[in-house]
Amino acid sequence: MRTWKKRGLYKNLSSIVYSNISKEELEDTQIYKIKGMEKAAKMIKDAIRSNINIVLVGDYDCDGIMASTIMYYVIKEMGGDIRVRLPLRFSEGYGLSEKIIDEVPEGSLLITVDNGIAANDAIKKAKEKDCKVLLTDHHLISKNGLPEADIIIDPTAVEGQCNFTGYCGAGIAYKLAKELISDKVLLRQLESLAGIATIADVMPLIRENRVIVKNTLNTLMDRKSIPAMNILLECLNLEYITAEDIGFRIGPIINASGRMYDDGAFRIFTLLTSDSKDTFALAKKAIEVNEERKKIQNQCIDRMKKVVNTNGMENDFPLVLYGEDIPEGIIGIVAGRFAEDYKTPCLVFSDMEDIRYKKGSARSYGNINLKELLDLNSQNLYKYGGHKGAAGMTILSEQLDGLREGMKKETQKRYIHDKNDYYDLELDEKYIPQMLKALLKFEPFGEHNPMPIFKIPNFTLNAEKGLVRILKSENGSTHLRLEGKYASCMLFNIDEEMEKFFHKKDIPLTYEIYGTLGYNYFNGKFSNQINLLDWKPVVKKTSMQRVLTDMSLKRY
Repeated sequence: MRTWKKRGLYKNLSSIVYSNISKEELEDTQIYKIKGMEKAAKMIKDAIRSNINIVLVGDYDCDGIMASTIMYYVIKEMGGDIRVRLPLRFSEGYGLSEKIIDEVPEGSLLITVDNGIAANDAIKKAKEKDCKVLLTDHHLISKNGLPEADIIIDPTAVEGQCNFTGYCGAGIAYKLAKELISDKVLLRQLESLAGIATIADVMPLIRENRVIVKNTLNTLMDRKSIPAMNILLECLNLEYITAEDIGFRIGPIINASGRMYDDGAFRIFTLLTSDSKDTFALAKKAIEVNEERKKIQNQCIDRMKKVVNTNGMENDFPLVLYGEDIPEGIIGIVAGRFAEDYKTPCLVFSDMEDIRYKKGSARSYGNINLKELLDLNSQNLYKYGGHKGAAGMTILSEQLDGLREGMKKETQKRYIHDKNDYYDLELDEKYIPQMLKALLKFEPFGEHNPMPIFKIPNFTLNAEKGLVRILKSENGSTHLRLEGKYASCMLFNIDEEMEKFFHKKDIPLTYEIYGTLGYNYFNGKFSNQINLLDWKPVVKKTSMQRVLTDMSLKRY
């Protein structure tokens, strides 16, 4: 069992939530305006009216795909034609490139979504081809300054453009959609795509983002999203939908094809813009690709765990790993998993076609500024980019050892390696139903408003409900379900050792557990569920010990 400590002096749920998110941020109802949106809308309307070519360039992740889909539906609703170009992940890399500009007809209107703020050279080339450029993005400005676009919509990069800077790329696209069309049914559909991207891109669930995500959950449950999304939900058998379902089921499916195939993002875009007999087959294929992604991902994680254990790297701070044949689209997931498991920033590298180089992805942990650490080790990097929480890198093969030592030196100089886990509140199991009702007030939970973690010291298995269930999934993973009187506990992807423990006939009936609370919806019924993070058996005293204790208490 891990080492758990109480996070703060919290005495109730409100004090936990308001320590992360202010009451004003939680209950915010003001209307946010982004400066420049009217000009951006006029540019698009003029292009459609003048029959000018419109080319939209998005990105290959969930946010970029959803933003591209939003703008595609908007331009089509307005009677215009639009060509959507998503970069090829493995052969082209992220965002707008000069190669893509070569494909854009002269005099076109070029629109970017979820990228472009760092594409100075590409946008300069587009201007040389007499193109109008409307740049919409949510990323930080590069060291080269703002590009020479005609209009830039990026509240994160342009100071004072909006008093809220937490939108994702699809959120910006949705705000632009509201300037261009008035069809409330279509806008509701497009808002649901922005809400999915907001969660998938790990944006803060505060202010207008909370409104977008709340509306999205209702739209998805009512099956009022775009036709393809409704079909995807049916294929997943999702009825009652939470922010966690978007984060752990829907978002990964949208991302998976782009992680597995060079043109995978465009395959998902084709699904989302499809309204034909092929839509169902495309949705089933997207789910299958995600299952294959999970299988490959788990194999890579198991392999890299052996590397960590064999080389005694469990306490490395940070963790810098190299593994052969880790797919480029999977490498970031592996880094993220190890960062969480070992509570340290993690950099994972694998081979490239050119054996002189290694491709890497990094994820941070806690409040550690990953970008700052990489800047301090730039001499050991061939090229890199990213932000506080995540980064991508390319190194020369001979730079790996130097990078590992340099990162250790700078990280350990600035940060303490805190390997503890933290819970927010202790809860008796009989109060689980009441706490679940109280949690509804503060949903949706996510970035900037994390789900509270509870310690339940007395979770007791219930014989009437079956005590323990071991569940096998189609992709070969094994899951654990503990049945209690007030809730069931779910733990996903358990190992063989844990499976053997709960297969024994004589197991403890009471456990100290740590986890988050939620509802499970199955066959039209809700049930209380704990998403288990950690557990240990509570050894009960024997009957004779209890008698002796009682006698001792009476005596004194």
